[in-house]
Amino acid sequence: MLGTINNVLIHCNHIYLDDRRKKFIFRRVALYYILNQYLSDYEIIIDDNGKPYIFTEEDLKYHFSLSASENYCAISFSSKEIGVDIEVIPSKIKTSEIIECFIKEHELEYMNDIMSEQLVEESLNKVS
Repeated sequence: MLGTINNVLIHCNHIYLDDRRKKFIFRRVALYYILNQYLSDYEIIIDDNGKPYIFTEEDLKYHFSLSASENYCAISFSSKEIGVDIEVIPSKIKTSEIIECFIKEHELEYMNDIMSEQLVEESLNKVS
């Protein structure tokens, strides 16, 4: 893993803004930490369009996406192309207004159903 982290540090030298450099390093180290938990041998390859993917010794190909905002990081993996983006929302912004702009009513109902099921399951697990 040390070689991988050294590659991250070398790659981030072209990033001039300190905050962006820190976020880049944070995302990459988190990625390598997760990958090393599940894969023994892998390579990160950049395709012709500049998109990274993971190639394993079993000839499996995984796409991934990284995003960071303040002290949070999101990493997504998929067998298909995938994208993730997170942003910390200041408390003075009403999340309900954002939800109304970007999430359709049927999607919101679906999410509420899933969240209700998860809360019930968590409650039952705590009782038992």
